[in-house]
Amino acid sequence: MFILTEFECANTRPNTIWTVLTHRDDSTMNTTQSPAIVVLGYNRPESLRRILGGLNASHYPHDVTLVISIDKSDSLNVLKVAEEFQWKGGPKRILTAEESLGLRRHVLRSGDLTEEYGSIILLEDDIYPSPHFYNYAASALDYYQDDDRIAGISLYSPQYNETSFMGFRPMQDDVDAYFLALPSSWGQAWTWEQWRRFKAWYDANADKDIAPIVPPNVRLWPESSWKKYFIAYMCDSNLFFVYPYLSFSTNFSDIGVNHKTNSTRFQVPIHMFPKEYVFKPMDESLCVYDEYCELLPDRFVRLAPHLGDSDLVVDLYGVKDLNQFQATHILTSRPMPALASWSKDLKPHELNVVCDIKGNGLNYGLLCDCDKTPLNINAESVCYYYNVSRRVLRWCRID
Repeated sequence: MFILTEFECANTRPNTIWTVLTHRDDSTMNTTQSPAIVVLGYNRPESLRRILGGLNASHYPHDVTLVISIDKSDSLNVLKVAEEFQWKGGPKRILTAEESLGLRRHVLRSGDLTEEYGSIILLEDDIYPSPHFYNYAASALDYYQDDDRIAGISLYSPQYNETSFMGFRPMQDDVDAYFLALPSSWGQAWTWEQWRRFKAWYDANADKDIAPIVPPNVRLWPESSWKKYFIAYMCDSNLFFVYPYLSFSTNFSDIGVNHKTNSTRFQVPIHMFPKEYVFKPMDESLCVYDEYCELLPDRFVRLAPHLGDSDLVVDLYGVKDLNQFQATHILTSRPMPALASWSKDLKPHELNVVCDIKGNGLNYGLLCDCDKTPLNINAESVCYYYNVSRRVLRWCRID
């Protein structure tokens, strides 16, 4: 039998729109700093059933609280799936919204659960977890909790650069994670302090024009996107997410608010075997990327000393808004009068410069001499970043 808890019921807290249901008495709820798992549902019962099954098949070092947060929709089946689900990992709570929140407000309210639990792992219903996602997330949260440059932990390991619409491969390090100045939305974890800092920024900046500080494509995202504001926060505050090399979540891109058709574009292999996770401080890592998925200039120069000075814009994808930068030099794939040039053969593309493979494709020169027009996607780029031949493109009639 479900119980409407007195402390959190809608008629005992002013301005709340949450109804909270739980299978257990408050005394059994997890009040430790171990991250709670928060799953967001809306109107996709089968998606919710799938991720909940994946969570039950995962491994946990102790009892873990599961919170299923359901936005208001016309479907009663989602709540039914949540109510009937038998969580093997510990306490289970169900939160239902009494009015439609939309994704941005739903994520913002769910992130506030970090205050109660100390930290959370947030999963939307079209995500599927690795069996070892919890140990990874808990380990990364613990390791980086005192670094105020870290804005959160990603479970997802992207193979796609969402600012250039091309493939992405990070440089390989000798540890299990690298750093990227973009938030994750396909499996992510926050401590209360990380979330508190974002909410303070958001409350002060939500009504301001964030376009000048985010990549051009992000400016076009709808206002319903919470991630749009988290990107602005990270860009404005010079912050980073910790990303795994081996993914601990994957994305089904189920039909819904953000996806009008099913797609496997964001599916990535998930890590299926246990291991001890090794991290290093961000200052020691050479694999630190900006919001365009480009290596930071100082890291690039440490990898490629022959570049000399780190007063440069790294623009290997050729899509940066160059009006945002004041550097003297640029390293880019855009055509320009070059002081030095490298091939575009090795992968990831940074390696061509690091290994000093001379050729054409990547140019180094004065920023003032560079054409500021972003590069368009062409057949050559698709072949390089996605490992397909021109024959395949001809078959698809996109050459």
